[in-house]
Amino acid sequence: MTAAAESTRREIAKFEKAECDSSMVEPTLGDRELVRKLQTLEQRLLKIKDETDFLNSRNEVIENQLKSRIGFALGIRGLATWKSSIRRIFSQELLFKRNPDLYGKLLDRFHCIDTKAWREQQSQHYKQVQQTYFAPAISRSFKIAGN
Repeated sequence: MTAAAESTRREIAKFEKAECDSSMVEPTLGDRELVRKLQTLEQRLLKIKDETDFLNSRNEVIENQLKSRIGFALGIRGLATWKSSIRRIFSQELLFKRNPDLYGKLLDRFHCIDTKAWREQQSQHYKQVQQTYFAPAISRSFKIAGN
C-alpha cells in the first residue's frame, strides 16, 4: 500500500503545480469505480471520525473523573498517577512589581526581557534576577498504572 501511494504521488507531481486547460476527460468504467471507492472510503472515514470524536470525549470525561478523585494527591494507589512537575520561569510581572526601575532599564536595553542576548551578555546579573524574579510553572502529567 505504501509503495502504491508513493508511486501515485510521484506520478501526479508533474500535474500538481501546472495550470489546467479547459478540456474535460470522458469518464471510463474504471473512473466511475474509483469514484465509488473514494466515496465509500470518505463515508467510512467520516464514521470513524465521528466515533473517534465520541471516544476522545468519553476518554476526557473518564480521565477528568479520575483526576478529580486524585485532587491534590499524587495518585490512586496502583491505578493512576497525576504527577506535578515544577519549573521556574522568568516572571516579567514580578520584576515589574518588585523593581520597576530595573524592569525599565532592561526593557530599554533589550526591547524584550528574558532574551537569549540578555542571558548571554549579563549572565551574572541574570542569575541574580533568576533567584528573585522567577516564578514556578506547574504542570501535571496523568498516567494509568501499567501504561
